[in-house]
Amino acid sequence: MKRLFLLLFAVAPLVATAQPDYRPMLCEGRVWNEHAGAGLYWTKTLYLNGDTVIEGETYKKLYEHATFIINGDTVITDKLQVPVMEKDRRVYAYIHRKVTVYDFTLQPGDSLVLGAQEWVRINKIDTISVKGERYRRFHVTHVMKDFLGVEWSGDADEDAFWVEGIGCDKGLTALFGWLGTAAPYARLSIFDNCTENGETLFTINDFNAPAWKDPEAGGYHPLVVDGKQWHEKSNSEIVDYDFLYTISSDTVIGGESYKKLSLTVTVSPRNEEGQQLGIETQTYGPGVMAWLQERDSMVYRLDKYGHKDVLYDFSLNAGDVAFEDENFVQQVTKVDTILVNGRKLRRLWLTEADKYFGNVRTGCWVEGIGCNYGLETPHGWDMQSSFKMRECIEDGNVIFTAADFNVLSANMIACDVNSDGVVDVADIATVIEAMTVSSDLPPLGEANADVNGDGKVDVADIATIISVMAGQQPE
Repeated sequence: MKRLFLLLFAVAPLVATAQPDYRPMLCEGRVWNEHAGAGLYWTKTLYLNGDTVIEGETYKKLYEHATFIINGDTVITDKLQVPVMEKDRRVYAYIHRKVTVYDFTLQPGDSLVLGAQEWVRINKIDTISVKGERYRRFHVTHVMKDFLGVEWSGDADEDAFWVEGIGCDKGLTALFGWLGTAAPYARLSIFDNCTENGETLFTINDFNAPAWKDPEAGGYHPLVVDGKQWHEKSNSEIVDYDFLYTISSDTVIGGESYKKLSLTVTVSPRNEEGQQLGIETQTYGPGVMAWLQERDSMVYRLDKYGHKDVLYDFSLNAGDVAFEDENFVQQVTKVDTILVNGRKLRRLWLTEADKYFGNVRTGCWVEGIGCNYGLETPHGWDMQSSFKMRECIEDGNVIFTAADFNVLSANMIACDVNSDGVVDVADIATVIEAMTVSSDLPPLGEANADVNGDGKVDVADIATIISVMAGQQPE
């Protein structure tokens, strides 16, 4: 046990450098610009000016300069909105009493309590890069209980982002005036940008920036890229179908940016002997099938009827449920990394079980590519099993073929315990988790944790990983 603590102490500096430093929010010269939502008309600027002492503690004065349009008349106000204070990664406001309005010490699953039946829950934390600066981003949901004590969350407006050093995409003071009285993210105010000494630091679009990945780790390979194409084929006894999907042009729908997904279909009939009749080949399209959006390792699909669903979630891990409805349940069974055309790609192996007939199919997703059953067929394989992806094309070059879905992960790096393509502190954390009695790692994770192959997971495996991180070859 003593050796374990010494090893953890040795790697602590590495852990510290893996996360960006805390970015304070309440800085002199910083300004937040917002405008009205919900059919109202105003613009407002929030700024800091001077200090005040309340109950022995020093607060900064947060002022609001606002322009309202009321019955066609313009009304301008400039007033002290609320005293605010920042300490130990938390932001407080004095609203009749000292209350916490942001808490950047929270972890996924934690909550910031607003009242007996109301809180903000942290769903996920990642890092984004904006203008070369890294910020921690919190994915949060406002949650309430009804009079029966049943938990519920409202519509999409109840989901929000907090960004350390910036605030909330629903407005800096989204929690302040509504604390404990109404939905804090009711769209009465919408964040425009944050500036410091006249220079723009952050805009509303930056809240949706893709999650930052260390370039030394290979990085995430996006799927939704202009010009990328997928060639798919389906054969039957009487006709062949060739599908060509193409991504192109940005478009804004409902205030969000998407790329257009078009489809061209070539139909080749067969004769009674099963021979292709090329002279009767017909081509249809291209026609717009849907609009795609990608962020946080997830691909969203918006159809022509305005329905938005998750098409792929490449952040899933072994044991996670990828999809479930009344007919199927799909689960990730294994995650590994493959090397194809010089790209390290995350591969997810999945099983899909039919709830009624018990049929089970296996398939896989590959980051930046899609599913072996077809780009738009990440699930529902029983009904779409005749379709197969043939190749993926980018910049006119074939970057992935059907055979690549089954590439052996023989290129796996020694001591890459979590199969993310890089040996780092995360691999040590996985080994430590495997060493605990309460470990709930999947079998694959526990097997990978035995990096020196001696049949047990212990501090010797941690020592081996540290050696590899230091540039030495494993024994």
